[in-house]
Order: sequence, then structure tokens, then C-alpha cells
Amino acid sequence: MATQNRRASRLVLVILSALALCVSVLASPVAAGTVTAPVVTLIPGNTSMQVNWTAATTTDGATITGYTASISPDPGGVSPVSLGAGVTTHTFTGLAAGTSHLVTITATDSDNATASGSNTASTTTPASTPSAPTNVAINQPTAGTASITWNLGATNGANVTGHTVILSATAGGAAVNTQTVAGNTTTSTSIPGLAAGTYFARVRTTSSDQGNSGYAQSAGSITVAPTASAPAAPTVGIVKVGTDGATVSWTAGATNGSTTSGFTVSLVATDGGVAPASKAIAAGGSSTSFAGLAPGTYRGQVVTNSNAGSSPAGTSPTTIAVASPATLPATPTITGTPSVSGGSVTVNFTVPTMTGPSAPESYRVRLLAGDGSVVTTAQPSNAQVGIGGADLAGTWTLSTSVSGQYSIDVASTNAAGTSSPATKSEITVAIAPGPPTNVQATSAADKVTITWTAPNTTGGSIGSYEVVFAGKTTIVNAPTTTL
Repeated sequence: MATQNRRASRLVLVILSALALCVSVLASPVAAGTVTAPVVTLIPGNTSMQVNWTAATTTDGATITGYTASISPDPGGVSPVSLGAGVTTHTFTGLAAGTSHLVTITATDSDNATASGSNTASTTTPASTPSAPTNVAINQPTAGTASITWNLGATNGANVTGHTVILSATAGGAAVNTQTVAGNTTTSTSIPGLAAGTYFARVRTTSSDQGNSGYAQSAGSITVAPTASAPAAPTVGIVKVGTDGATVSWTAGATNGSTTSGFTVSLVATDGGVAPASKAIAAGGSSTSFAGLAPGTYRGQVVTNSNAGSSPAGTSPTTIAVASPATLPATPTITGTPSVSGGSVTVNFTVPTMTGPSAPESYRVRLLAGDGSVVTTAQPSNAQVGIGGADLAGTWTLSTSVSGQYSIDVASTNAAGTSSPATKSEITVAIAPGPPTNVQATSAADKVTITWTAPNTTGGSIGSYEVVFAGKTTIVNAPTTTL
């Protein structure tokens, strides 16, 4: 019994000693460990925010038990979010585009120690059509050159590739010049070589993925003054004057902004011609003449002179020809014997040439009486007698109303005069007399006397009359008979 009591006493003593030891441990102060703060990085989306962070550590051997992620402002009430110890990423969704958010990550360890890291970022705005440029201006630094400047419009997330620049005669009007300007930061361009006129500018922003902006119109315009240039070629004509002269006339071409000072008028010679000296004609002139030209072919030519230079030469589309001075033509040759029909005498003849200065232009054809006096004459042309080109043979007919002996001669004529004639003589013209007139018959007993008036003999003599009465024919010599 006593042994059991001693054992119980010793057990109580041990238990009391242990309790005393525990109380001593609990009462001693414990130093808190240190948690390293996470390093937070943010990847914004249009309506989301991805959060990444580095894993937290401790300095006293405690372990990280988890993380708390919070976002402010929190439009959806989704934070804070408790995450496991091994998680280092989280995405907040349901955010508004283009808004700024503060994200905080708090690490907690097994000793309930904490450390926080944070970062701020804005959600992105969805890409859209870029904005038009602003402050578009147009100037003219040198004559005929337009300088266009503008301020960049907002890209709105688009991939801007450059700008389109248009010049027009009116604000917003049809394009007269279009230029593509590459580069998303370029804000000016120049367009040289503009024709005279008024120009407005408009510019738009171009992109490769979101389309193009509208055009922004320049507030003002420029006016390009006409630039004088050499005048256009005149329109030229030429006409022949007399046998060796020419008149050149012209109508001036467009001045192209220049001031005409005069004209230089020339003749261009071909086919043996000799061009005379050119003539200087004052402004306002429209024609001038040349005389005494050498034989040949000539074409008129005119140049307009101005303060901006000379025009191209205007040349007449037609020419004039100056023939060599005429020489006396050769005598024709009468071929065969002239033919006679009643009072008409027809003569055939040839000429030796139809070219050169001795070529005939017409013919003198005469019918001569036996005493050499001219009975009738004609002056037919080459065409009237049938001569022209290679045909050197002609024919002509003269007429007389009187029977008798005649001769006929033919001579060639041109500007130089008349050739000696070719003559054919002993041409007999016999013209039948007309019928008797005033025929009367008288009877006495068994006789009938017939009388009449003799006709015009046309230069001949009547040999006999033929009288027909009662079916009987009688030949008599006088204009009376008794049957």
C-alpha cells in the first residue's frame, strides 16, 4: 500500500513538473518571421486585367499558405480573391475598357505573417478607325508648288500607314491631284508642277487594319498664276499673186500667257525655187506679200515671237508654183487636108510640146479669103481643141456662108506672144444655093409660062434650074420657061 502511494506521488510530481514547463514555454516571447512581398506585373486587356507575381518567401522557416488578390476600383465586386500557395497568376474580368486599376497581391505564411505587392495599369481601348488629321493648311512657297501640312489625328489603336492628300479646284471637289504619303508620323508634303488655277487641300489618315479616316479640309486655298510659255504655232495660208508673187496670211495661235512681239514670215522653196529673205512683221499683222520669185514651188511659213520665246513654225498646207517666164511657142503642124462640109472647114493640127516655157496656152485659127483677108477667126484654149498632157493633137472648125476659095492657118499663143502660123491653101467651099422664090405660073391658049425669082447664090453661080410640071421635068438656064 505504501509502495503504491509513493508511486502515485511520484506521478503527480512529474505531471506538475511538465505543466510548469509548458507554462514556462508559453510565457516566453516568440520572434515573428519576415515574408517577402510579391512583385506584381499586369497585362491589361480591353475588359480584363491579367495579374502575375513572384512567389513570396519567408525568413524564419514558416511556409506560405496562400495569397489574396484585390483590384480597385472593383466594378463587379469580384475581389478580394483567395488563392492557393502555389498560384502566381490571376485574371480579373468584367472591367470597363480604358480605365485605371490598382491591383494588390498579399502573401500570408504559416505564422500568419503577411506582405503585399501592388501595381497600377489601365485596361486597353479596342482598336477603331483612326481619327482625321487636324489643322490642315495649304501654302505656295514657290510658284506652282503646293505645301500641305497637318497635325496627326488619334490612331485609336489602328495600324496607321500614312495619309492621302488630295488637291481640288473647289473645297471637297473632284480630285485634280492625289498623293499618298507613307509613314505614321509624317505631317507634311509638297506637290510641284501645278497648272494655273485655284487649289484646296484635304487629308485623311490611312490604316492597314481599321480602314481610313474621313478627310479633313484645309481652311484656305492657293492660286497658281499662269506661267507664260512660248505661243502655239500660227495657222498659215498662201495664195499666188500674178505670175511671180505670193501673199502669206496667218492666224496667230494661242499665246499661252505670253505677249506677242511680232512675226517672222518666210517662204520655203522647193523644185528649184529660191527663198527670198524673211520678213519681220509687227504684232497685230496677219499677212504680207513677196514679189519677183524665181521659178519653183513655195510654201508659206510663219513663226510667232514673244517675251516667252518663239512658237513652232506654222506652215501652209498648200503651195504655189511660179513658172519660168514664157517664150514664144513653136508653130503648130497642120496634119492632112482640112475637111469641108457645107460652109464648115475643120482643121487638124499638132504641137511639139505641152511643157516648159514655150508650151502653148491657146490657138489662133483663121479662115482667109482668096485675097488674104480674114473671113473668121477663133482663139480656142487647149481644152477646147482637145490638147492636154500627153495628147498633142487638136482640132477646130470654122464656118463661112459664102462659097469660094479659102485658106486656113493655125498659130500657137502664150504669154510671150503668137507663133508664126501654119497654113493650108486651096480649100474650096461650095455652098448649095437656096430654093427659088416667088414662083408663078400663067396660061395663054395652050401654053403655060412659069417664072420665079433666083435665090442667093452664096458667092457661086447657078448653072440651071429643074422645072417639074404635069409630071414632066425640064432643065432651063433662066428663071422663066414656057411649057
